[in-house]
Amino acid sequence: MSMKNWLHGARITKGYHFDGPRADARKTDKKVKYCCECDRCWIYNEFSIPKKYEPEYYVDFPAYGKQVEMCPNCE
Repeated sequence: MSMKNWLHGARITKGYHFDGPRADARKTDKKVKYCCECDRCWIYNEFSIPKKYEPEYYVDFPAYGKQVEMCPNCE
């Protein structure tokens, strides 16, 4: 199956610009933060039910390029 829209000759991207894994990496770098106190990366869990916005921690996550911010547990 081809990814072309044969009527107009343009790629079908379902409403967003497809950039593959690089787009996912950029979105992750914007959301995930690094805490230098506990030496972990963390993110607010936006999809928790009920919406409590509790932090989710990643122990073995690369901190390169992440924004440095203290997590709620270390504040």
